[in-house]
Amino acid sequence: MRRRSVVLACLLVLCPAPAPASAGAERVDLRSLERLYYGCENELGRRDVTLFGNGTIRLRQGLKAEERMDLAELGPEELAGYLQELARRDPTRTLGDVTIDLQGPTGLFVEQCELRLQLPGQPPEGYRFSRYDAGSLELRRLIRIAERLAARAEPDEARRLPAGYWPRIGDVLENVYGHRYRVLWVTEDGLGVELDGIDQPIRMLISIAALPQVFVAVERR
Repeated sequence: MRRRSVVLACLLVLCPAPAPASAGAERVDLRSLERLYYGCENELGRRDVTLFGNGTIRLRQGLKAEERMDLAELGPEELAGYLQELARRDPTRTLGDVTIDLQGPTGLFVEQCELRLQLPGQPPEGYRFSRYDAGSLELRRLIRIAERLAARAEPDEARRLPAGYWPRIGDVLENVYGHRYRVLWVTEDGLGVELDGIDQPIRMLISIAALPQVFVAVERR
């Protein structure tokens, strides 16, 4: 019994300690780290933009059955500049100052939105709201930055609806895939429009604010 104890003690002394976990195992892959995400979607489609930690911008948009994805890249200096701008905030503001001040209308075609931040040295943050909620100045500032990033990845700058476009009954809209839809009517609250597919047997309600995100051309009646 005594001999067995001595042998066991020797084994305990001679056995090497477990090797520490490698630094690489804890390293975050910047290609998949979302620094900023801003997206809105409804029953028909979505549009979202993501800034990844390596400077890649991903833009996804369109109807659910016809969604497309476009990419752009920021250089190291541009990426650092955007991260500094995202982190620039009045130190007296709290998370409550970035949330929603007034809830807007809801419905089938009103997009539900989400904005997420994961900045260096700061805890992750997230906000959920409706497209027409009256957000704070700080929330709108973050959305403007996200839209600037989205513009970097937008395809074919020449193919888009005219600025300030307002649908009229009979207008024919063309999406990024060349499919055409005729405007049937605008909702009484002025928030949505009903479209009838010309090339496909599809009828849909979509918010007017989302038209530039889905359609790229219009033919007036």
